[in-house]
Amino acid sequence: MADSEPVTRRVLFTLRDAGRKRMARRCGVKAHSLGRLARSGLSVVEGSVLDSRAFDEMCEGALPPKHGLRALIKLAGTSRGEQRCARAYEDLLATPLHEDVRKALEGLVQQFGDNGHPSIMVRASLCGSPAAVWRVDGGPQSVRGVQSAPALCQAVHELWARSVTAASVGAYSMANLSDTSVGVLIHPMHDLAARGFIARRDRFSPWQLGTASRHPPGIPWPERLGLMVPLAEGKRVKQAPAALRELREQLDEVSIERLLEIGERAAADLGDRLMVTFALRDDVDEAARVVILAVQDQVPWSSASDGRVWVEVAVGGGSARPPTPLSHSVLSEVVPASLGAAMAENGCRIARDALTSFDGRCFADLDEIVRAAAGASMWGPESTCAAFGGASGELVASVSGRVAAGKTRNMLVPFVGMRWAYEQLGLDRQLEVEQRGLATELRELIEVKYALLPSDALSTTLRRARLLLRRAVTMWLRVLGVQQSLVRAVTLWLGRRIAEIDPSLGHALISGAGAGLAYEMARTVADSAKLLARDPSILAQLAAGEVRSARDLPDVRGRGIVGQCFAEFGDLSCSAFELARPRWREDGRELSAMLAAIAAIDEPLDVVARHQAARAMAERRLADLEPGFGGLERRVLRTLIDRGRHWTRHRAAVDRNVYRALYAMRRIVVDVDRRIARFDEGSAPHALYPRAFLCPLDRLVQALDSGHPDLGRVLRMREADRSSRRQRPILPPAFCGAPVRWGTGDGDHDVFEGMGLSSGVVEGTVRLVHDVPPTTLSADDVLVIRSADVGLSPCFSQVAAVVAERGGMLWPSAELARELALPMVAGIPQVRLRLQNGDRVRVDGSRGKVSRLLAGSGTED
Repeated sequence: MADSEPVTRRVLFTLRDAGRKRMARRCGVKAHSLGRLARSGLSVVEGSVLDSRAFDEMCEGALPPKHGLRALIKLAGTSRGEQRCARAYEDLLATPLHEDVRKALEGLVQQFGDNGHPSIMVRASLCGSPAAVWRVDGGPQSVRGVQSAPALCQAVHELWARSVTAASVGAYSMANLSDTSVGVLIHPMHDLAARGFIARRDRFSPWQLGTASRHPPGIPWPERLGLMVPLAEGKRVKQAPAALRELREQLDEVSIERLLEIGERAAADLGDRLMVTFALRDDVDEAARVVILAVQDQVPWSSASDGRVWVEVAVGGGSARPPTPLSHSVLSEVVPASLGAAMAENGCRIARDALTSFDGRCFADLDEIVRAAAGASMWGPESTCAAFGGASGELVASVSGRVAAGKTRNMLVPFVGMRWAYEQLGLDRQLEVEQRGLATELRELIEVKYALLPSDALSTTLRRARLLLRRAVTMWLRVLGVQQSLVRAVTLWLGRRIAEIDPSLGHALISGAGAGLAYEMARTVADSAKLLARDPSILAQLAAGEVRSARDLPDVRGRGIVGQCFAEFGDLSCSAFELARPRWREDGRELSAMLAAIAAIDEPLDVVARHQAARAMAERRLADLEPGFGGLERRVLRTLIDRGRHWTRHRAAVDRNVYRALYAMRRIVVDVDRRIARFDEGSAPHALYPRAFLCPLDRLVQALDSGHPDLGRVLRMREADRSSRRQRPILPPAFCGAPVRWGTGDGDHDVFEGMGLSSGVVEGTVRLVHDVPPTTLSADDVLVIRSADVGLSPCFSQVAAVVAERGGMLWPSAELARELALPMVAGIPQVRLRLQNGDRVRVDGSRGKVSRLLAGSGTED
């Protein structure tokens, strides 16, 4: 491609020019690496590189002296540095691009258009030491789909501005990149359907072939599905997942040889640990089909052969979107502290570094949990995963390279005697007193008029809400621990007479009290939907999705029915642990949509009848097992089951306290946002969520204590950071060593193994649920969801089965599934990407397997 020569000077280079010696400082390491491969004769994507000196000149003209990028990196992680980054971000946005740069970009768009490329990609190319640049994770993200000269100028302008935000500067500092500049790599976009990557971990391992990213419609935060198999002459490729087989079928023998040649040349030139991303062209000869898009010298997935195994400790649901910084800061503090306190109550002392937080999610060191709980028979690898919903035993075994579930076979049956019963009764009385006191404090906190409080009093109230949330979560985990000990006792007691036990049998026998929050919610919504089905006008308004509260409805009988649902469950939402999501008391459109969906079913299922049938089934299973036990053993078993059902009935009030604490904290932060908006004249009035949720909790408290919460500039920078980082993949529920960016998938693409939460076998049609409740339901639907949120419980009562990426045995929604005899499987990573709408599947809740019987159309609602 010909170079673009602006009027006054040259600011654009071709990739071949970028590959020359001593050009890494002017073009960036990413562009320089591609340029070196291009100069060696390999087929590299055609593109141009914007000189990083143009960025340096822009910074010199826009930023105050001694406030450049080098100074910002030195202040990374400090409040002063954050303020300076926010100022630098807005100063760069306010500084127009130099005329030379603008004219060069306009000419580049014209050249790409003449060559038949309608869409352009803009990527940052950092300058500096290659060893440091390759370690940068979290810098400015690429801009895709640019189609005009003004849009290209704006994309370059925004990318340069985002390169000085606090998140980007923090990434430079973490990578020990003390001084850097930013070049811009601009090249045409290629079809993602014919894209993949090859990689190798070291010089002794074979090359690996991987698939491209998949971005299904309806997922606001795209998830990357990375599947890798050895790049061999057809060996093991037949067992690869479907996406990888499709890519493999497009690679003829010439293309495979070309990939291996590219890998060897890149390894000789750039190092052994690398990954080469490529695309396939259909309009050229075979020798030039493979075109290189990017090169990295470190494979972005971690080894599964060594290191500690981390499993997620999930105490609630999760959204498909990344957690906001406020939710991240609250949960990363509350969950580990509460889990440690709850385990200490049961005699399990864990090391401080056994719990950690990544991206707002809490992870536990599986080996440390097992070591700490060696003397407490209620804990173990598989029971820890089952209780908290991190991952299934099969997933942990595949990540760690060992069958972790086998470690608990030598654990003893818990001693059941007077001391054990006395401790249980004492804890029962203690929690009852604490529960009443916590409920009273939360009610008082919710009823406070925050608008009348001064800023310092509001910061004190925010601290109080954080402490109450920690108390509520600690109490919740203590109740879960007691339930888990009783389930474990029942399971091991039954194991003395039964060789093979269904993992969910103990839970099924203890569940069934019918007093849990999820059951009450499902029953109330189903009963209300039956009554609303008699009023077509009310039903039509609910289905339209505009009913935020009962006040939006006319003064008829149906208004009171809807109002009762909002009053009882208004402090919930479908992602209750994401504080930025409005509660139903504030915006009830999601609850209204569920009411309309259930009311529109011709013959809705009777929740009470399903519950009674499931309870009778559990009693029959117990009656079939009891003849194998002696009289004393039967009495002990019945006592354990009765105590377990007693603690299950405790769960409703405990669950409510957690959700009320989250609701109270959200109310306070919403009021804080109103105060920030009064100080900030540039605040956007139509933001997706209040900007105060973009600040960590301690930062908000600090601003309120000062009396002048002037955070507008910082929050605008954080909003830009968040919007640019939406392409980052979701962490898996289990990993080894460091968090992986891509998961590995070597199994059969039509059989998915997870963790059975509720037994039973059923066939049905896949119904994907991404971030909002479904608007229509059918008794044949198999809901495939990201997280078993309690807010989706009403939908559970009307479908055939549920499949979830995340979920635990003791989650309220899992207990509801067992109370309704609804097969449910969880712990299958990225299952919403691997299944499509319309697929016919068989769900085996007893063995934790989901089998695809027939592929569907994949169309969205």
